[in-house]
Amino acid sequence: MYLVRGGLNHHVPNGPTFEANALDWTRATPVDGFWLPVGDPLLDVLMNGRLLHASGKVYVMDGGVRRWVASAAVFNACGYNWGAISNISAGTLSTVPEGPPLQSPPCPALTLPIGTLLRGSDTAVWTTLGPNRKWVMSPEAIADCGYNGGNVQFVPDGLLAAMPAIGAVQGCTTERSLVLTRDGRVSVVRSGLRRWVPNPATLEANGLSWGSLAPMADGRLWEGRPLIDALGTGLLVRSPEGAVYVMQSGAKRHVPSPAVMDSCGYGWDAVVKTLFYQRDAPVDFRWWDMGCPVRPAALGGESRYVWRLWLSPWQCRPPCR
Repeated sequence: MYLVRGGLNHHVPNGPTFEANALDWTRATPVDGFWLPVGDPLLDVLMNGRLLHASGKVYVMDGGVRRWVASAAVFNACGYNWGAISNISAGTLSTVPEGPPLQSPPCPALTLPIGTLLRGSDTAVWTTLGPNRKWVMSPEAIADCGYNGGNVQFVPDGLLAAMPAIGAVQGCTTERSLVLTRDGRVSVVRSGLRRWVPNPATLEANGLSWGSLAPMADGRLWEGRPLIDALGTGLLVRSPEGAVYVMQSGAKRHVPSPAVMDSCGYGWDAVVKTLFYQRDAPVDFRWWDMGCPVRPAALGGESRYVWRLWLSPWQCRPPCR
């Protein structure tokens, strides 16, 4: 069974989802084939954390079974929203296997696929990021991130209210945009390419902010080479307290003195100054991502470039810009 909406065919995964969306079996039309592209399926009301109501009882889905929420106190303790409940008939509910009652936390939680587009009773469109949502600011932002407007899912306002709003999406393809694809990979846009950021330390060493992270549709941009791993073996990092460390197999080793630096053949200009700012706060340094490359010690015959993070422009040696 499919629902045609927004110029796309959307699979209806099961009877409870059909009923919860107020669809009508009498309007079902047999067809020999599809002439429209297939979009995202309708949100399954049987996924973990969805709330169902029938015969005066509220249930929460947990691993494919429905669990009766034993009291209003338990409901509130779980942080559920009364407006997120989907109503279905007792007969339809009886087709869903029943599990043990939910009498206390921990509670099943709803987490939608990355980049799911949601809309409540108003015109605002949201995209999901883990258990959170971000407002997609404009039709241009929808197009820039590769979203298909036909995939917008209409959900109860209470379901939206239960998801914390954590900012807005202005777009995904401008230089230094931080994006997340559905495979869970975080990337930064550089020169029109999507370059994988291997870990949080590399993200912060590049002066990027988690607050700007936006879901991007798969295939929106070509993938380039990953960023240099700030924790890669042989790279030198400086802590906020000023201590210098050399990375080795994912662990940091303290370089105790200038004499040790010199004996190892390390150069002070290869030290990456990282974590010098509060996340999402204004910063007073510049990231010279195309100038001032330095080369840390070569390991195993392999030379790697790392880009220097300077505290102020006048510390940059040529070539500067």
